[in-house]
Amino acid sequence: MPENRSAIIDWHRPRSKGKPSKISMVIHCENASFDDSWRFELGRILRDIGIHLQSHDIIPDRIRDENGNTIGSLKLR
Repeated sequence: MPENRSAIIDWHRPRSKGKPSKISMVIHCENASFDDSWRFELGRILRDIGIHLQSHDIIPDRIRDENGNTIGSLKLR
């Protein structure tokens, strides 16, 4: 799997600059991206989310695998 492809595509800026009271993340691992090395794929996705949260102050609307399939979501409330 190429490491330079982003797992996250649909980003938006949070409406509020304040701290969220709840963060919910769902990642479905049933598709082919998780077959051979699910730990690698999950690590890549989580790393990409962390990098964007820290450096760009943006969050994903949808979480996508390396093939572009929607596999989950991240919600801040």
